[in-house]
Order: sequence, then structure tokens, then C-alpha cells
Amino acid sequence: MNKPRGKMSAGEVETLLQSLERKLERVGIETQPEVATRILTLVQDPNSQLRDYAGVIKTDHAICGRLLKLANSAFFAQREPVTSIERACVLLGTTRLRTLALGFFMARAAGGVGDRDVSRQVWTQSVFRACLAQSLAGRIAPEARVEAFVIGLMLDAGIPLQHKIQGEAVLAAHRPGATPAAAYKAELTTLPFTHVDVVGALLNKWRFPKTLCLPIQWHHVAPGEAKRSDLVLRLHRIAFYAGAVSVDPQTAQPITLSRPPAATRTAEVGPGEAFNPRDAIAEEAAAAKKLGLERSAIDKLVAEAVKEYQTVCDVFGEVADRLDGPEAIAAMVHARLAEVMDEQMTRHAAAPSSAMQRKSFRIVDSNIEIMHEDGHGAVAYLLDAKGVRISSCRFDPIAESAHSICFSLGVDLDDEHKSDPMVLDLDQHIKSLAA
Repeated sequence: MNKPRGKMSAGEVETLLQSLERKLERVGIETQPEVATRILTLVQDPNSQLRDYAGVIKTDHAICGRLLKLANSAFFAQREPVTSIERACVLLGTTRLRTLALGFFMARAAGGVGDRDVSRQVWTQSVFRACLAQSLAGRIAPEARVEAFVIGLMLDAGIPLQHKIQGEAVLAAHRPGATPAAAYKAELTTLPFTHVDVVGALLNKWRFPKTLCLPIQWHHVAPGEAKRSDLVLRLHRIAFYAGAVSVDPQTAQPITLSRPPAATRTAEVGPGEAFNPRDAIAEEAAAAKKLGLERSAIDKLVAEAVKEYQTVCDVFGEVADRLDGPEAIAAMVHARLAEVMDEQMTRHAAAPSSAMQRKSFRIVDSNIEIMHEDGHGAVAYLLDAKGVRISSCRFDPIAESAHSICFSLGVDLDDEHKSDPMVLDLDQHIKSLAA
């Protein structure tokens, strides 16, 4: 199937995802990573104890060695050497132990396939994103810091697998200097499937819960306001912002829109000039509020993420390299977060013009709103019970259907609902927009 992913119908997408699971088997991805699954079961059990984790971890010499090394590092400053995994678990604490154990086994299960250079570039930035996501969760979803870490870690896990299956065309989409959003758009327009499709198929193959799967699958969709009671939507917000940060493989520094990597830098920053990432931040107090945090809070959270990254990154040395320059990393990540928030605010601040058409649909207990402006395609929004936009997707009415729109918004259409009158009405509306 050579049709670009962005032009596929819902039926073609369903067939694609089924075929991807078979492709993953052929490139060496196991049906379910046994130890990661056992750790995830413990994470989901509120009654699990440190000794339960220690019992699972002790079965794997690789992670035992890395956790003992971490426990004996200067960060923990122990007077006597830590020689037992039980003692290491106590020192690390429940949250860090859970994130590192689950993250380690997932990274090893997904990170050992494909070109080594491509894989290490992806996983190097993924470990940092995991720390950033966990730090953001401390304020946005404190009860789900472990889930946030895993979500940040797995956002781009599909890229090395995608490269293994599709070849060099993937690298053309992920060209040096491309922001994550630009690379994803290039995938949609030039490739038969995206890295999001691959990681979605992977997590489905592993039978991971929707709490982890949906924020990963939605992380290129700008989030709306999330109610405190809706954990998935708060994790979606975290995934969107953490996923906006990418690393320049040539300089091992995060890419911001104001600072392209060395390979594509122009006269914007002259030879010998020092780049000051703070100069890139405009209206940052207002932008920070879009994330639901004050500027000082974001500074603190990014600093926490950098500190945690420096502490734990060696645990992932099997699949990732270490980033250097923590102070520069913190400043640039903050600049990128501000840019992303500014972009999102600009999109949402634009008032509908008089030419804009709007129609709402109630499908599978979900509210979907379609907005169309002559000559500018259309946007589908998923709304909460109060009419607040939760997520969105832009689409070409000529290439899409009710099924594909619902899929993009995370609304499950099973066989029972595919012939629902409102689904058929949405299909007819999309056709009328395309006419």
C-alpha cells in the first residue's frame, strides 16, 4: 500500500494497523515483554511493595547492576557500599524505582531493533523527554508520575522500528532541524504509515492500558482544557508538551524554533555569536498559563527534569547516550515549551470568521464538532460535557470519512456503531464539505 497515511480512509487505516502488528513480529518484537508486563502489573496495583519490585528486578542481572551503580553514585552519598538490590530499592524510593524498572524493560524490548545510530538518537532524547514528562506530571497529574515517565519515553519509540520497516524514506521525513510537528506532517504526506501508527500497534500488541496508549497516540494533537478528574486528558497535555522537545544529534542540544541545529543554522546567529535562548521567549507569562503553570513553576520543573535526567540517564546506557550541558538544556527546553504554548494560543485565539461553518455530532457518547472555512479545509474537535475542546485534528474532507475522523480523535467505533445514524450523518456532512 503506497498511499500516503494522510489520505487513507478509516477502513484502510484499520487494515494498516493490523498489518503493522505482523510487521513488528517479523522485525523481532516479542508479543509481550514478560518482565515489563510484570512490572506494569505491580505499578497498577496500589498494594504493591518495594520488595515485590525487588523480587522481579532480581531476575535480571542487567538492571540489577545499573540500579546498584546508581545507588552507589555521588547523588545518594552513601558511606558504605550498597551491595543488595533490596537496599538499592529503598534508597531509590518507590516512584523512581517504578519508573526506572518499567522504563528500562520497555526501552530494551523496543530499542534493540533497527539501525543503531537511528535508535540511539531517538532513545537519547526519549530518556530526557521521560524525565521532563515526569516533572510536569508532578504539577499536572501527580498521581501518575510513573505513567507520565513511560509516556515521555515511548513517544518516538516507533521511529527506529519504522526505519527498520520502511527504510531511508523515514530519515527524509525526520530531516535535521525539523521540529517533531514538522516531521510528523512530512510522514503523513509522504509515507504509508507514521511512527505514531507503529508505536500504537506496538502498545496494542503488548496490551497496554489506554491510560498509556491514548496520550502517546494523541501527542501530535494540540490538547484542550483538561478537567482534574480526567487523567488521560491531563497526560495528553503532558505528552504534547514533552513531545515538542527534540534533540539535535550533531550538538546533543534540544532544538527550538529560534535555534535550528548546526547543519541548518543561517545568518540568524552569526559566526562566534552566543545564542541566548531567553531571547526567543515572547509573551511567556501568558504562554505559561496555557500550560496551567506560572513561569517560575516551569523554570523549576525543567530544572527538576534536568537534575533527574543527570541522575538516572546511565540506567538507559544500553539504548541511549548522555546529553551534555545541563544549564543550556534547561534554558532551551524552556524556550521551546514557550514557543509551543505560543503557537497553541495563537491557534485557539483566532475567532471563527463569518465564513466558518460549524456542525455538532453526538457519537458513542462523545461530542464532535466540525468546523469548515472555505478554501481552508476543516477541523474536527472532541468536546467534553461542558463543550470545552479536548483535542482536535485538521483534515481534508476529500480524503477523510466519519470513521477516520473518529479514529483520529480517539473515539472507538466498533461494529455496533458503524451504522449509527449520527455516524452516517457525519459521513454525509464530510462529503458535502468535499463537494
